[in-house]
This record gives sequence, C-alpha cells and structure tokens, in this order.
Amino acid sequence: MRRFGERTNLTLKEVVADNLRRLCENDGRSIAYICRAMRISRSQFDRYLAAENLPTEGTAKTIAGFFRIAEVDLFQVGFRANANIPSVFEEALRNLTSLPAPRFPTGIYFLFTQLMSSQSQIMCGVVIVRYLGDNLGFVRLQGYSKYRYSNGAFFRSRHGGIIVERHKWLYFTAVNMVPDYEPSMVLFRWLESDNDILPGKASIATERGPVVVDAALKRAPLDLSLRNAVRMARAYPRDAAFIGDDVRQFLDENPI
Repeated sequence: MRRFGERTNLTLKEVVADNLRRLCENDGRSIAYICRAMRISRSQFDRYLAAENLPTEGTAKTIAGFFRIAEVDLFQVGFRANANIPSVFEEALRNLTSLPAPRFPTGIYFLFTQLMSSQSQIMCGVVIVRYLGDNLGFVRLQGYSKYRYSNGAFFRSRHGGIIVERHKWLYFTAVNMVPDYEPSMVLFRWLESDNDILPGKASIATERGPVVVDAALKRAPLDLSLRNAVRMARAYPRDAAFIGDDVRQFLDENPI
C-alpha cells in the first residue's frame, strides 16, 4: 500500500510525528480518546508519534479531518494549527489575552443550570480549569452518556476555551468541540466572599436558537477524581441531594 512520503527519508516521519504531537497537545483530549474518535488503533498511532511509520493516504485523510487541517499540513515542517489565522483575528486574540490571567483557582467545578426542556430537572456541567501557558483555560463537559453518541463522543457537548476577567466578571469563552461547533459564553460575577457559589449567566444553544439562563458555579470536592467527575456531567432531578439546597435556592431566587 502506497504511503505518503514513501520515497523520502526518515525526516518526513519526524515531521509528521512532531506535527501530530502538537495537534494532540492543542486538542487537549487524551491520546486514547483521539484514537477512538478516529478509529485508529493506539499502537498504530503510537508508531506515528514515535516517527517509526508514516500514515497511509486514507489514514492521513482521517487524521486531517479530525483535526480540521489540510492533509498537506500534516507533512509540513514547522506547521502550526493557527498559522493561517487572518491578522484581524490574531489581533482579537491578542486583545482578549492582553491582561494577565485571572487568579482563579484551578481544579474541577460544577456548573448548574435549569434544564430548558424540563423545569423538574437541573443540568450539571463539569468544568475543568487549568493553565495553558500564560492563559487560564478550561473544558466544560455536559450530557455524559456511558454509550457513545453517533459522533463517537461520550458527551453531548465539550466546550473548550479560555477564562478572562474584566471589571470583576469572569468570562468563560469557548467553542463546542462537538458538531455543530457552536460558540458559547458563561459569565460569573467574581465575588470576594465566603460564598461557595459564583452567580452568573450562561448561553445555552437550543433548537430554536440561543437562550440565556441563570447559572451557578460551585467547586467540586477536592478529593473527587476527574474520572468520577466527568460521569456527573448530566441532568438530575431538581430535588436530588447532589444538587444541594444552596444551588436550588440560587436558581430560584437569586438572578443577577
């Protein structure tokens, strides 16, 4: 079977390996997840990362489609996923991250919102906050299922982005990594108090268009593992003990 670069030397394998490592790091998900989503065996993908093999044409097309790049980019020396961003977008990104990242604690948080389709249920999203270089990044997971959805993911939505602070408000700005890749924003008033809950607003995508709802952000127990936390990203009955009276009271009585 013919492979890309078959007549070239090992350098091309190293180029592909370097580009794949960078793409995986930028994606933020585990190698195991990426391999499952692309339906490529982990051992095969590890050989690409180790510069031992080159992907076939079909596999290169699959990889490029998953990372949303051109196939040729995979084989370019020094390729950067954002190399072709227009200057106006680069300026917007620079302005967005021009100020130092907020000193918001990293870790796992629960995001509670009213479920739009049922007043008797509350949606719990899981937010993982961590530093990405000099910026404060996050991933927000919702709609966990122990069975994969039709797109191969275990979550209905997986929003990834950065957190910026302006005038005592935290902006969780993101894009859904699951089709239809809709943008999202969740805002919280950054209060200096002993209250365990941050009040805020969240933009929710519905079939009829986006709506804005009250949201509450609450830190997860420090001993909660990430593995167990992600399984909690789903809807709960409004009277579930996990929700807590403080969250219910806020969603009922404390709009911003």
